[in-house]
Amino acid sequence: MVHLQAFVGARDTLATARARGNPCLVARLSQAPTSLPGTASATQCLTWPLASRSAAVACFTAGAHRIQCCGHGLLSCAHLWLTDWDGQGTLFNGEAALPCEFRADRTWVGLPQLRTRPCEVPVWASAVLGCAVSGSAVAGADDGYLVLEVADTVSLQAVLPPTESLARHTARALIVTCQGSGEDIHYRYFAPQYGVPEDSATGSALRVLAPYWQHRGLPNCLAARQDSQAGGLLFSELRDGRCWIGGRIEEQPRAA
Repeated sequence: MVHLQAFVGARDTLATARARGNPCLVARLSQAPTSLPGTASATQCLTWPLASRSAAVACFTAGAHRIQCCGHGLLSCAHLWLTDWDGQGTLFNGEAALPCEFRADRTWVGLPQLRTRPCEVPVWASAVLGCAVSGSAVAGADDGYLVLEVADTVSLQAVLPPTESLARHTARALIVTCQGSGEDIHYRYFAPQYGVPEDSATGSALRVLAPYWQHRGLPNCLAARQDSQAGGLLFSELRDGRCWIGGRIEEQPRAA
C-alpha cells in the first residue's frame, strides 16, 4: 500500500504550506482483486495492469464504499503507473477510458466534461452560506452539483459550512467559488447530505468549474485554490472534449 498526497502545493511557490491536498492509499495489484477493501484511514484505491500502458482503477471511501469519480484517487494511481509508461497511458475507471500523462511537473488525467446550466440563485443560498451569492449553475442529475458564485471580495475561508440540513434544500453537492488572487479561481466543496461535510481537495469538481468559468470569460487553463482547512492546489485544462485535471503528487512516509 502506497501512501500518497494529491493536489499538494508546488515546491517553488509559497503555496506549499497552504496546500496539503488529499491523502490516498493506493494498492498496486498484479491482477484484478477478488475482494473489496476493508475500512481505512483515508480514500483507498485498487489498481492493476491491463494491456500495455493501461490499468484499471477502483476507488473507495475510507469506509469502503465505491466512489464513481474520485479525482485525487485517479491522479494518485496515474502517478504510480506513469513512471513505468514513460509519461503517457490510459486508466479504466469502470467502462470509462481516461487518458493520463505527466507534463509540466504535474500528473494529469482527462475526465469527461460536465455541462453546466445557469439557474436562478436559490432563495436559501445566502442564508446558508452567510454571504451574498451573485451567480448559480447546476451540473449533472438532480443529485449532481450546484455551483454558487460569490464576489471576489468574499473570503471563502469565512463561508459557513452547511450542515446536513442542506438536504432540505437540495440533493446536490455544493461548490462555492469566486475569482481569486494568486490563482485564477478559488472554491470549496461541501456534501454533508452524503457524509462529506467538506472535502479538502476535490479534483472532480473542476469538471464543473472549468466550463462554468469558461462561460464567465476565463481561459481554458485554470489554476484553482481549494480553500479548505488543509487546502489544495489544482489545475484544469479544457482540451479535446475533456476536462484535464492536474496537480502535484507526493509520496508520504508510512507510519511506524
